[in-house]
Amino acid sequence: MFSDDEDGLTKDPPPPHAYRTLYRHKSTLSFFYRAVEAATERARDLLRKPGLHYDGSFYCHLVRYLITNKAISQETQKRYGFRFFPLPNTGLEVLSDGDRIRIWKATGEGEIPPPGDSAGRQAFCDQPIDPTLFAPEDYAIVNPGRLVLLWDTDTSLGLNRFDLACPWEWKTIWDSPKAHWQLAVPHPATWITPVEDFKSKEEDFELDLDALGDEQPEDR
Repeated sequence: MFSDDEDGLTKDPPPPHAYRTLYRHKSTLSFFYRAVEAATERARDLLRKPGLHYDGSFYCHLVRYLITNKAISQETQKRYGFRFFPLPNTGLEVLSDGDRIRIWKATGEGEIPPPGDSAGRQAFCDQPIDPTLFAPEDYAIVNPGRLVLLWDTDTSLGLNRFDLACPWEWKTIWDSPKAHWQLAVPHPATWITPVEDFKSKEEDFELDLDALGDEQPEDR
């Protein structure tokens, strides 16, 4: 799970509590892995229809909309054990086993995106690590923390990154916050307990193209 970075320096392995946190949120992470995977595929198919102008910003908003459309169901939240909160400006937050998890698109380098001038993002990423943030290894539950689910796509707009990161601190509004640790979330098919396959329910992510309007946005 760790390797040499571009400067040839060996990265420290994630601490044990990182893997415990990953496993503790298994049900929630499996759900959102499937949801983000299906949403990116559906958004790609919709925006690559002949005659439609592709807009990267709208693509990201559409992905978030499709995720919300699935996760907002009270029945789904009860089944997978999380609470879902759409935030202003199409932000997404999940409360899972006491932890707050934000869902953000990663930077091109696969890092937590800069907080910008958003006071909410700045506060969320300002999480100094101290011994009370996570319980000792022999505890079943860790203290509440703030986590980030990072997703990104390849050049074909297929999902190629889904990481769980623990933000640490930020220095400037233009730079990515530091992460105490960052782990790739396993694909749900590799978890011991199988989860619902979202691809078998594509109708849940159907979106009427007519709702996008007949006129195409101008290139900018």
